[in-house]
Amino acid sequence: MLRQLPDIFDPRNWELKPQHECRIYGDDNAQSWGIVSEIDYHFLIQWKWSWTTPNNPGCAKRRSEKLYLRRVVETQIEPGKFQAGGLWTNPETGNIVRFRKPRVQQSVRMHTVIMLRTDIIPPTPEYNLVDHIDGNERNYTRENLRWADYSLNNSNRFGKDARNGNCSSSS
Repeated sequence: MLRQLPDIFDPRNWELKPQHECRIYGDDNAQSWGIVSEIDYHFLIQWKWSWTTPNNPGCAKRRSEKLYLRRVVETQIEPGKFQAGGLWTNPETGNIVRFRKPRVQQSVRMHTVIMLRTDIIPPTPEYNLVDHIDGNERNYTRENLRWADYSLNNSNRFGKDARNGNCSSSS
């Protein structure tokens, strides 16, 4: 009696495992990186990413602050919208910004880009932050990211095991 082997051309018999972790480097020396899901890797490598610390107004920079990968996005200012002498009035805030070229630079963090790609809608408008579930700021895999409010994000500063072993959202 011959034993029938599984059909190797049938996709149901394929074991698809990632060949390696997908890394996005945050410096030119390949010394530090963030790990991303394979589905996001080819989308994210089209930009240069660098490390930045979170913005804490009124708070001195500490060594314990976490680093996050970010990229710079330049917004062109329409020719009639800026004043002579390199001044531009931001229509949203009313602040006057000085610049040398007709553009404004903003930072976009990698975990925000990934969450916007997942099409997961935040449960409420208060959930406007992206939280790393395990507390590791270098783990950008989709399974490790979720929408959070300030309270949930602050309580999860050290990972899901920091609060009695459970850090799930109430919604």
